[in-house]
Amino acid sequence: NAFNTYVKSAGTGSAESAAKIQVAEAQIRELTAFLDTDVTDLESRSNYVGFKASVESLTRQIDAGLDRFSKGSIKDYVSDYAQANKEYGFVRDNGTALLFSQLKYTSSVRDTINRRYQQTLLAGVVSLFIILMLCVFFVLQFANRLSKPLRTLTLAAKQISDGNMDFEVDPTLLKQSGEIGMLSRSFSAMERTLRDKITQLDASNMESKKNAQVALADNSELERLNKLMIDREL
Repeated sequence: NAFNTYVKSAGTGSAESAAKIQVAEAQIRELTAFLDTDVTDLESRSNYVGFKASVESLTRQIDAGLDRFSKGSIKDYVSDYAQANKEYGFVRDNGTALLFSQLKYTSSVRDTINRRYQQTLLAGVVSLFIILMLCVFFVLQFANRLSKPLRTLTLAAKQISDGNMDFEVDPTLLKQSGEIGMLSRSFSAMERTLRDKITQLDASNMESKKNAQVALADNSELERLNKLMIDREL
């Protein structure tokens, strides 16, 4: 169209029409430079080769027509324009083939992306489930690790309340740091103190029992002497 306008504007405003041709050529170069790097799939690439060849053929035909026209060869304009239209038909056909191959490639890429999205979503759900299970497992392990010493100390308290003073706190609990270790050591100290107190109390009871037996013997002797004195008085 720019070529046709340029020819028809001969002798009037050809400078403006020539500028339109230069703009069109710049756009074509920009487009082909973009497609050179961005068309990647095999089918579209083969279609692009034909499209680019037809574009180059069209631009050569127009450049040749412009060159002849600039030299005053107006009689060749009709044949040049007809040949340019023919070349443009090839450009249009090859461009359509390239467009459909790109649409087909886009569709396949979309299907691949959807499939990968579903796979990623499934993997994410499975990973989340595994993470939740691991979290539950570690929470249970932590809870068991936290509650086991308390259960052991509770059992020790029950043993002591049942009168089993020989029960010993697990040495591993005594070596622990933190509140469990402090509680275990305090409980063990309390157990030793209680055992000592009970031992002292047993010893005191034995001493009291012996003293009671001595006092009873003394009372028996006093009663005997008292009876003997009464009998003597009588």
